[in-house]
Amino acid sequence: MAAMKWPGQFNCDFMGFLSLSALWLAWRNQFSPKGIALGVLGFFGGMMVLAPYLFFASLKANGDAQVLLLGEARAAR
Repeated sequence: MAAMKWPGQFNCDFMGFLSLSALWLAWRNQFSPKGIALGVLGFFGGMMVLAPYLFFASLKANGDAQVLLLGEARAAR
């Protein structure tokens, strides 16, 4: 990864995706114990965790993008 040839760049980009998705999962759930657990699960599970989470969250949001991205508590403010 330190050489930053294409495998290192891919690994760095993928680690960024995992980190940002884990941080978003924890933030959206207000860093509660459930949110932190989802963040850790999202970091290690990647798209296998994030895709079902987004699917069910979008169903729960009823098409409201603000609720989907921010969570119900932040969107209500």
